[in-house]
Amino acid sequence: MAQYISKSALVAEIKKRIKGVNRLISIVGNDKDEFFIESRLIEKIHTYEDLLDYIDTIKVKELDLHEEE
Repeated sequence: MAQYISKSALVAEIKKRIKGVNRLISIVGNDKDEFFIESRLIEKIHTYEDLLDYIDTIKVKELDLHEEE
């Protein structure tokens, strides 16, 4: 049997992770090593945002989960 995930639940989880990364960025200081860490975190946010853009293009189909096969 196929497994499905709610598009809105997936988007909400990704947005939650973006907020978490943003919190980490706000903690990072101005040290050279910390700048590297911050740039890696920003890359992670861009990756999440690219994923959200892709998910936004997916068409959602309503399924009757109670319907028998």
